[in-house]
Amino acid sequence: MPVRPEIPQVLQRKPIKSDPGSMALVAVGFVIGILVGIAVLPPVHANPYPSLPAVAEPEAGKRLAAALVSDDPRRLASAASPQVLQALGQAIQPVAVVFEMRFLGAVERNGEVLAGYAIEGRDRKGQDVPVGFVLRIVKDEVVGVN
Repeated sequence: MPVRPEIPQVLQRKPIKSDPGSMALVAVGFVIGILVGIAVLPPVHANPYPSLPAVAEPEAGKRLAAALVSDDPRRLASAASPQVLQALGQAIQPVAVVFEMRFLGAVERNGEVLAGYAIEGRDRKGQDVPVGFVLRIVKDEVVGVN
């Protein structure tokens, strides 16, 4: 069996001893860093723009959604004016066939309701396309599309 040479005292590893003073210094530095960070950060300001109250899905939106999904021209013509239907056609391009129309939410201000919708449909090339738009409704009548 070969004899291993003895390792000099200088190269031998010494166990690391945890010094309580070093640990305390790290903890104090951590706490001071947090306190300085809190003191330096600017305060959070309230939103200067008031939020609008949420409302349920308007009946005019429900009628238009049902007519659009059913693909019934007569129901669609009775649900909105020709100008609104033309704007709706432009808003949902390139969708050619509508599978589903989901109500996303609505807000109201001064009698005007903005209702958001998402359409799942297919374009003329056969690809599935999602499209979103907003209906502007006044006195239970759709008057605009964005």
